[in-house]
Amino acid sequence: MAQQQQHPAPQYNLGDVVNGHVLTQQGWVPVGGAQPQYAQPQINITQQVAGSNGKTRTSHGLHLVLTILTAGLWAPVWIIVTIVNRGK
Repeated sequence: MAQQQQHPAPQYNLGDVVNGHVLTQQGWVPVGGAQPQYAQPQINITQQVAGSNGKTRTSHGLHLVLTILTAGLWAPVWIIVTIVNRGK
């Protein structure tokens, strides 16, 4: 049985480019320099439909369409939303 020949691991020098990365003292970085890490902005979105007096209103037209399209299955949701919004 013939023995398989093992090749030594390649030795890289500073500045060598392999697969789009360059070897620096800090390690492998993409060619063109390290990409800066930016903090993602935090966005808070709140939306409230309000009438002239500031109370939340139920969109009865939308609930009617949804109730018709779902053959009445949406009606309990419509009733609950109406009751909850009545107290506001």
